[in-house]
Amino acid sequence: MKIIQLHIAGVLIQLNFHPTEGVFFYNKLITDIQSTYKLFIVEKLQKPDYYIDFYQYHNREIFSQRKGKTTKFFVDFSKIVSKKRVVSYYKIGLVQFQFIISNILQKYLEKNGGFMLHASGIIYNSKVLLFTGKPGSGKSTAMTLLSSKYSPIADDSIIVGKSNEQYICYQTPFKQMIGLKKN
Repeated sequence: MKIIQLHIAGVLIQLNFHPTEGVFFYNKLITDIQSTYKLFIVEKLQKPDYYIDFYQYHNREIFSQRKGKTTKFFVDFSKIVSKKRVVSYYKIGLVQFQFIISNILQKYLEKNGGFMLHASGIIYNSKVLLFTGKPGSGKSTAMTLLSSKYSPIADDSIIVGKSNEQYICYQTPFKQMIGLKKN
């Protein structure tokens, strides 16, 4: 079994790639994850907070919802099997993988006083200034206008975690960033 551990926003997630006869999707998923999340791969294995197990097959269920003349179909690509374990299969893509990671992060943040926020932001005097508001309210515009003088941290969403009475901001998609002192 191949193991990759990712350290994202203070959460250690272990990916277990179980043996398979069909190596194409196995290799593709591993290669895609390694290249996309290379900055978050942990070299020395540690005790993880969560596990994601990948198998060759997954008993997918297809759900449908009908409204008037329109029918929507939903395909199951992962299953939560315990508080700290998710099961998926090799034929998912990076979009589905990111959804699984986001779900794990949201659960972890809820338990530990953190949250995900729809915002844009910059680093200002060793702190993070966040711009929040409804879509179209100018968050990205404010960040873009200030980015020539201040380093941007987020353009659409941000992860805010709490550690030792400090709030820590993490850029998404999952780039580690700067700490903020609690006021």
